[in-house]
Amino acid sequence: MVERKRIGLIYSMDKDWIGGTYYILNLISALNTLEDSRKPTIVVICKSKDDFSYVNEYTHYPYLEYSNCQIKKSSFIRRINFLTTLLFNKSWLRYSSFPLKISALYPITCSEMQSRNYTSIAWIPDFQDKVLPHFFTKKDLVLRNLEVKKLISSNIPIVFSSKDAENDFYKYYPQKKKNQTFVIHFSVSLPFQDKSNDKSILNKYNISSPYFFCANQFWAHKNHITLFKSIKILKDKGIYIKILLSGNTNDYRNPNFFSTLEKYIEENNLKENIDILGFIDRKEQLCLMRHSEAIIQPSLFEGWGTTVEDAKSLNKYVILSDISLHREQMTQNVSFFTPLDPNDLAQKIENVLQNKPKLQEYDYNTNIKNFGECFINIIEKVTKSIVNT
Repeated sequence: MVERKRIGLIYSMDKDWIGGTYYILNLISALNTLEDSRKPTIVVICKSKDDFSYVNEYTHYPYLEYSNCQIKKSSFIRRINFLTTLLFNKSWLRYSSFPLKISALYPITCSEMQSRNYTSIAWIPDFQDKVLPHFFTKKDLVLRNLEVKKLISSNIPIVFSSKDAENDFYKYYPQKKKNQTFVIHFSVSLPFQDKSNDKSILNKYNISSPYFFCANQFWAHKNHITLFKSIKILKDKGIYIKILLSGNTNDYRNPNFFSTLEKYIEENNLKENIDILGFIDRKEQLCLMRHSEAIIQPSLFEGWGTTVEDAKSLNKYVILSDISLHREQMTQNVSFFTPLDPNDLAQKIENVLQNKPKLQEYDYNTNIKNFGECFINIIEKVTKSIVNT
């Protein structure tokens, strides 16, 4: 009998970046679609047994192990590597590796997490700092740039969530490199949805009329303001529109940002039109998405949006900002609008209200299986190449 591969997955419950949390949960769920003989043992590296229990309950994966191993960071090592990367484009020192018997560790966040004992694989969701640098501090821009350079100099395999992100990698880092690069279009595996509770959930949120739904962290680049302006345009035309929004209201890069959105709602008398729910239970969020007229995603930039994947898996119509990533991610049941044009978005919303779109059905389970298959193929490829070197 062939011994199962042992893969370490780093997991954290992070409300400030819930997309990263769901990414790991969805990856494990996708691996659960593999034939049993190909399913790896997954060592979930997380902070607490409560977090591990959540992973176990969410995914029902049969070969999970818990580890609370934490990398021991050293300020001395960090400073030395900062200097050597500035001077030589390479980090010289490593942190101590995880004391685990694994064949691969994913997704690493810094090049120092390499080890001779396992293959380290990085995940870079996107290059928002390069495309929209005005949303970052100068310090963040320097640190992000340095970390990518360290990953390049360390020859670490890198996974991207989209071809768009991989193209940006070669565009913004044109220097010669030996990194193996891969693109994995992740999918979502939704938790079991007990539709018998739908009525009580709708009552809980006092929903009595048709509505649209937007699920996004309240970060500046998510472009809520264009959505709100489009609602005002429709209201001024005498068209009633209701939008529900979920997501964490804290923008760690811009703590005062959410208050500017609240001010716009207040000054334009949009309280009856815009209902901000904040961070809500995942199953309740999916229920609200399922019963909406359509999902609206106005973001100026994405790596591979979880919201769009949720909509695809629920077979919902989506009104999307016209950015290259969204064109890559969704090709049916969608209309695109110019990202910073509230009039264009208002027209797309009005079109849905006046003529309910006819949806094209497709089997999303194929996406889930492809996600798991693609990931395990990459693991097999990079670990084999390490053994043969």
